[in-house]
Amino acid sequence: MDKEAFNNCMARVHNGDISGIEPIYDEYYEKLVITAKQILKDRGSSEDAASDTILKIIEYAKSKDYVYINRPGAFMYVSARNTALDKQRKDKRIMQIDELPEVAAVTELDGIDRVTVNQFMETLDERRRRIGEM
Repeated sequence: MDKEAFNNCMARVHNGDISGIEPIYDEYYEKLVITAKQILKDRGSSEDAASDTILKIIEYAKSKDYVYINRPGAFMYVSARNTALDKQRKDKRIMQIDELPEVAAVTELDGIDRVTVNQFMETLDERRRRIGEM
């Protein structure tokens, strides 16, 4: 797809014709998956990143910031790469959280007088008291 055809499609989306994205999708989707797979190494995650890239392109085309794209291929591949990197960072954060040890709920107050705790809880404002009761 040459840059004129690409920008005509983007202009259609910008003007409210969402079907303008179809030729871009047909031309680039699989290439975006391949680009994302170089980073994510997983076909499913790469397809998610490619779909997210297409959605971001649609949002960009709809925005008031939309301008003519001189190098549509580079624009699409850089967008896919950035989306894949964002996904990779997000997945790493999720993995780190999942690796945290589970903390057992405190069911008994070890050596602390329940009356003292209740008195302390009564001094807290409503929001903090609810947090403490969790």
